Amino acid sequence: MKYQFSAFTLDTAARELRHGDTLLNLTQQGYDMLLFLVQHPGQLFSRQELIEEVWKGRWVTNNSVDQCVSKLRKVLADTEPGIYIETVYGKGLRFVPEVTALPVTRSPEATADSAGGVARGRRAMKVYGAALLGLLVLATVAFIDGNEEDLQARLVPQPVLLIDDSGLSDAWSLSPYLDHLFGYANAAIVKTPDDEALGRGEQQYLQRQWRLSPDLLAVSSRLEKSDGNYLVTLTLRSASQPDVRRQFSAGEFTRVVKEASDWLARQLHQEKRISEIQPLIPDNPYLLEIYMRGLTAAKAGKIDKAVQLLRLCLEEKPDFHLARLELADALSRQGRPQQALALLDSLPDFSGHPQLQVDSIAIRADILDTQGKHEAAKKLYLQTLEKHAGNPRVSLDDIRYSLGDTLASLEEYDEALQQLKTLEQQLYEQNNPELLADVYRKMGSIQQTLGRLEEATMNANKALDLFSRLENLLAKATVLNLLARIANHQSRYKKAEDYLRQALQINRALGYKLGVGANLNELIYIQMVQGNFREAAALNEEMRDIALDIDYTAMLLASRQLAVDIARAQNRWESARIALENHLALAKAVNNERAILKNKLLSLDYYLDQKITEPVPDIIDDIKQHIEKTKEIRILPRIQRQLARYYLLTGKTTEALQILHLAREAAEKTNDGETLVEVGNILAEHYLDQQQPGKTLAILEDIEQYQPLPHPYLLLKSRALAMSGQLLPALEAASLCKQTANEWWTGDDERYLAGLRSAVE
Repeated sequence: MKYQFSAFTLDTAARELRHGDTLLNLTQQGYDMLLFLVQHPGQLFSRQELIEEVWKGRWVTNNSVDQCVSKLRKVLADTEPGIYIETVYGKGLRFVPEVTALPVTRSPEATADSAGGVARGRRAMKVYGAALLGLLVLATVAFIDGNEEDLQARLVPQPVLLIDDSGLSDAWSLSPYLDHLFGYANAAIVKTPDDEALGRGEQQYLQRQWRLSPDLLAVSSRLEKSDGNYLVTLTLRSASQPDVRRQFSAGEFTRVVKEASDWLARQLHQEKRISEIQPLIPDNPYLLEIYMRGLTAAKAGKIDKAVQLLRLCLEEKPDFHLARLELADALSRQGRPQQALALLDSLPDFSGHPQLQVDSIAIRADILDTQGKHEAAKKLYLQTLEKHAGNPRVSLDDIRYSLGDTLASLEEYDEALQQLKTLEQQLYEQNNPELLADVYRKMGSIQQTLGRLEEATMNANKALDLFSRLENLLAKATVLNLLARIANHQSRYKKAEDYLRQALQINRALGYKLGVGANLNELIYIQMVQGNFREAAALNEEMRDIALDIDYTAMLLASRQLAVDIARAQNRWESARIALENHLALAKAVNNERAILKNKLLSLDYYLDQKITEPVPDIIDDIKQHIEKTKEIRILPRIQRQLARYYLLTGKTTEALQILHLAREAAEKTNDGETLVEVGNILAEHYLDQQQPGKTLAILEDIEQYQPLPHPYLLLKSRALAMSGQLLPALEAASLCKQTANEWWTGDDERYLAGLRSAVE
C-alpha cells in the first residue's frame, strides 16, 4: 500500500517515507510507528497499546515510546511544518492528518531491490562463534497453494532460512556454495547458530523460528550422488503451506549446482544479483569441489584443513579471488595476521561488488583489532560506514557491531553504546534475532563496566529472553555469566553464584571447554569471597587443566592469579609468593602487559596483608604511570584503597581518610557496591583502633545496603557493640559471623568469641 497525508507518501513495499520526490530518513521504530498511526488516523492509543502494536511484545519503556514519537515529529515538522502526532493529556497519542490509502503494484525487480536492506553479515564468527551448519536469511517468497509457478509471482518482506541437512560426505556440502553465492550478492544474511541448536532436529528448529516469524520461508538443501549422477534437492517450506520440492540431476557437478542455484535465484527474484557473482566462481568441477571442501572445513572450525584446501585453489587458479579472500580470513583465524594482510593487499578493489569490499575491510580491521591496533581498526570501520552509508547492496551490521567492540577496547564506552543502539534500531527481531540478542548482551556488558547496573540488567535480560526463545544455549550461558558479573558488582554473591552454576551446567553439558573455563573463573572468585577456599582451589585446578588442554594462555594466567588470591586469603604466604612468581613469569613470557599490571596489583595485596610497607610506594608509582599512559581509570578506586591502607600502616591517618573519601565517591558514581563495602570495612577497622565504636557502627550501617559479606562485617559490628558495652548483641553478631563466614573464620576469631562468651556469662 501507499498512504498519503499532506505532501507525504508512505510506501509499505519499499518501507520508505517521501515528501514529494525527497526520501526522508526514518529509523526502523520510526517507520513502524508511523505506519501504525497512518493506518489508524484519528484514533487514540496509550503508550502501552503502542508498545504492544509497534514493538510486538518486545520489552521497552514508556521513555522509548516518547523518544520515538519525538524523533518522528521532528522529521515530519522539519520537512513541512504542522501538527501530525497530537498528545491528548492523560489519554495517549493520535495521528491528526487525513490519510488516503492507495494499493500499488510493484515489479518483482523493484521489490527485490527494496528488499536489499536485508543484508548479509559475513563476519558472524566475531559475533556468534563457530558453527558446523550455515544458515541464510533471504528475501521471502510467499507460498501460494503449494504451486511453484505461483512462487515467482508474489513476495512478502519476511526472512528465509536455508538449512543444509546433508552433503556427499562429512567433508563438504552444498551450503557454503549457496552461502557465498547469495551472501556476496547481498541477497542474504549469514546466520551461524551453534550446532546444538540444530541438534534436536530441523523441524523443531524451524518451529522455534516460525514462532518468531510466522511467514518465514525455509530452504532445505540436499546433495547426493546416485548412479554416477549428482543429485541436488531443494525444498521450500513454510509454517502454513505445503512444501515445494525441486530436484536437479546431472553427471557434471558444476552443471547441477548451477541449475539448482539459478532456480533458487528465480524463486527469490534475485537473478540479477546472482548473475553478478557467479562469474567469480570457476566452472572447473575439481576446483569447485576443493573450494567447497575448504569452506565447509572453515565453517566447522577446522582451520588448518581449510587453509590447506584454499591454498590448493590458488595454486590451481591464482586469480580465484573469492578463495583468496577466504584464505585471508582463515589465516587470520589461524593466528597468522601478516600472511592474511599480504593476501588482502593482493586482492582487487572489488569496485563492482561492494559487499566483497566491505568483507575484505572487515577482515583487515579485525586483524588490526586483534593486534591491539584499535585506533587503526576504528578508522577503517568508520571509513567503511561513511563510504557505504545508504547503499542497499551492502550489509553494514557486522561492521557497526565490530566498531562497538573496538570502541569498548579504546574505553570510548559512550560512543560504543551509541553505535550499538543505532544497530539495535536497524534490526528486526524476526530477521536477525541472534545479532539483536548479541547487541543487547554487548550493551549490557559495557553498561556493567560503566556501573550503569539498571540499564545493564535490563539489556542482559532482553538478551537472555531472546536467546532462550531461540534455544541458543551457548549464547544463553554467556548472558548468565554477564548477569553474574552484574550481581557481583552489587555484592549479591548468592545470586551471582546461581547464575554461574546455570551457565556452568549448560557449558559442561555441551562440552564447551572455553565456556566452562570462563564460568569457573567467575565462580572461583565467588567461592573465595564467601570463604569456601577448598572448593575454590578444586575449581581452580579444573580451570588450569582446561587451559592447558586447549592451550589458552589467558585462562592459564587467570588460574595462576586466582592461586595467588586463594593462598593469600588462607594466610599461606610462601605458597602465595611462589604463585606470584609463576604468574609473573608467564605474563612476561607471553609479553602480556595487562597481566604484568595485574601482578603488581596482586603484589600490593600480598605485602599489605602482611603489613609490609617498604615495596609498596614503588609498586603504586608504577601503576600510576600505567594509568596516566593508558587512561585506564577503572582501577583507580582499588589503588586508592591500597594507598589508604599504606598510609594507615605508616601513621599518615589524615591522608588515608582523604583518599578513602575519594575512593568512596568514585565507587558511588558507578554503584560499585563491592568497593564501597571494602572502603567501609577499612574505615570501620580504623575507628575501632581509635576506640570510636559510634563512628564504626555508623560506617557499618551505611554499607549494610550493599549486602556485605558476614566476615569481617559482622565481626567488626560485634567488636564495636562490645566496645560500647552492648555485650549480648555483640555475642549474637559474632556467633552469626561464625555460622556464615565459612573458612574466613580464624583461630583468632574463635578466641575473641570465647572471650566474649565468658564476659557475657
